[in-house]
Amino acid sequence: MKSRFVAACALFCLGVARDDARGVAAAAAPAVAPMAGVERQAQRLIVRLTAALRVTPVAITVGNSGLAAFDRLCVALGVDQVRPLSRTPEAAHRDPARFAALGLDRIVRIEVEAARRDAVAAALRDCPDVESVTPAAGAHAAKQPNDPLWNSQWSLQNGVVDMPKAWNRVTDATGVPIAVIDSGSDLGHSDFRANRWSNPGEIAGNGRDDDGNGYVDDRYGYDFVNDDGDPADDNGHGTNVAGVIAAVGDNVIHICGVCWKAEVISCKSLDANAFGTFDELAEGVTYAADNGARVANMSFVSDVDDPILRAAVAYAQSLDVVQVAAAGNFGDRTVQYPAAYDGVLGVIATDSSDQRWPSSSFGNWCDLAAPGASILTLRKGGGTTTVSGTSLAAPHVAGVCALLRKQESALDRLAVEIVVSHSAEDFGAAGFDEEFGHGRLNAELALERAERLRTSVPEIQDGGAFTLDLASPDEPGFLYFLFPSFSDRVPGLSLSTYDPADPRLFPLNEDWLFDYVAQFPLNPYFTGFNGSLDANGLATAAVDLPPKAFDGMPLDFAFVTLDPADLSKIATIGGPARVWVR
Repeated sequence: MKSRFVAACALFCLGVARDDARGVAAAAAPAVAPMAGVERQAQRLIVRLTAALRVTPVAITVGNSGLAAFDRLCVALGVDQVRPLSRTPEAAHRDPARFAALGLDRIVRIEVEAARRDAVAAALRDCPDVESVTPAAGAHAAKQPNDPLWNSQWSLQNGVVDMPKAWNRVTDATGVPIAVIDSGSDLGHSDFRANRWSNPGEIAGNGRDDDGNGYVDDRYGYDFVNDDGDPADDNGHGTNVAGVIAAVGDNVIHICGVCWKAEVISCKSLDANAFGTFDELAEGVTYAADNGARVANMSFVSDVDDPILRAAVAYAQSLDVVQVAAAGNFGDRTVQYPAAYDGVLGVIATDSSDQRWPSSSFGNWCDLAAPGASILTLRKGGGTTTVSGTSLAAPHVAGVCALLRKQESALDRLAVEIVVSHSAEDFGAAGFDEEFGHGRLNAELALERAERLRTSVPEIQDGGAFTLDLASPDEPGFLYFLFPSFSDRVPGLSLSTYDPADPRLFPLNEDWLFDYVAQFPLNPYFTGFNGSLDANGLATAAVDLPPKAFDGMPLDFAFVTLDPADLSKIATIGGPARVWVR
């Protein structure tokens, strides 16, 4: 059994420092640039015909599709070009029947001048040979940075955390301050300097507390070990952690972090030996919360549940700070803090084979897993190094939380924690398990689900059918309903209340309204309620509400899957859905 400090100690395993990669030569530009995607979209219409083409695909031109009304209209409109979706002859498809059944043989592309596209589309929609007309749309290649060591950052690649797909949505977390409560940071590192948080009310080096927050010269954070305004890293651990979160991306230097742009508050609560007393750690947590941090990373552990640190974590939680912590590197189930605290995402480390890293601590007190073995990150003093440990797993999660909060600023702390946990890729035993928690972090899926979470849903009147999509539970005190699919107005499982203090469980705010819903189907306010869940995870429900019963109130619903072995545990969750009753 490895010995553990009574006070908290940072956890990491240092690897061999790597030489910095040199710049790469720019590729020569083509002699003639092809038409840009925006131009192609502006000049193209996608037309679905009511019948298949009556000529071979390679022979189609304007006016000879064999569909008389469509041909006459294309000639009259002066269409420049008509092309099928596929030039492959009908019989040459590997499954011609399936190709036709999906309607792919009825799709043609029409090219027109951009200025005339909308008018041509309107005319085509009135044609009896045309089923539908839509403007061309498209997608981008997964976004990748130009940092020379990017290809060596295995943990961020598609197929692992899926950062390139996530970066198509957001790369910049500025405006979402991220506190790294650790051994400080290499504030002058060439691949980090631009992502330092800068206290807007403080003038560096003048020996005064300009912003009145009680800390002198805290321009980039604070050193709680030595009680001064210089949180420079004298150990290296904090720089490693900060590099995973926020090494400047797409700047042709070294590596990139989860966030290409960020504002990292350096809270130095660990000394040169990576040791911090609980009071120093608690002060770092409260400083971060008081100075606007929206995400905090805590890559330190102790098996002692210290009341001061616990209170500081609860304080940050009350200020809507998403807190992420390392599970520890002891390879066993011994509970570690602060990862085990309510309101903290405890992170297990995985390796490049999506196995739990053998030295990673684990257990039912952890929430999810993230890569933590052989992670390329920034090195104190410049350059890069390879490091292993749950200390590197946690900042992967913290960085994704920051991007999520930037993309969906209305989501509160608990919504962010739920989305990140329940969008993780399931490994190990099905559903929540001790080895992986809810699964291994997936950035792209987390951002996609967060976007769905705040999507508006239709208002409903006194009754009628509507589709439940996902909306943000952003007002405190409102109710969240949990329900599986309903059949003939009888719930498949009884509704019950879950512990809102446990971030692994979806919260219910208990109030008088829930009491009525819990008595369903004897609820006097709902005269009819049926629901179903389709294969894409969208819910359709029919609700018949009496007039004036819930005017002006938001009703929140969520589809969940419960752990059959323990119905107090949620295995998966689709996210809350909001309906406004008007």
